Amino acid sequence: MLIMDEPSSHLDFGNQARLLSLIKSLVHERDLAVLMSSHFPNHAFVCASNVGLIKDGHLVAVGKPEQVLTEAALEDIYGIPVRILEGDPQTDPSLKVCAAREL
Repeated sequence: MLIMDEPSSHLDFGNQARLLSLIKSLVHERDLAVLMSSHFPNHAFVCASNVGLIKDGHLVAVGKPEQVLTEAALEDIYGIPVRILEGDPQTDPSLKVCAAREL
């Protein structure tokens, strides 16, 4: 098991993507389980098979990213308007991105 606490903090966008790709590779090549904390929902969309949402120190939801990481849930957790953008179903069906709406 690999346990990581915000492994991408202090990394730029490109290095975050490289790190997440490496984590995914390690999971598949070495049959590892990974427990990772992150404040960025996009990281879960990229590499998580299951996620947990924590609010005020309490676990409030657990499940598949597409089921748990909804606009309503993320707005409740972060306290800002959120939009989940999805890739083209024909060319990028698994692409999902979380973005803050204009405040």
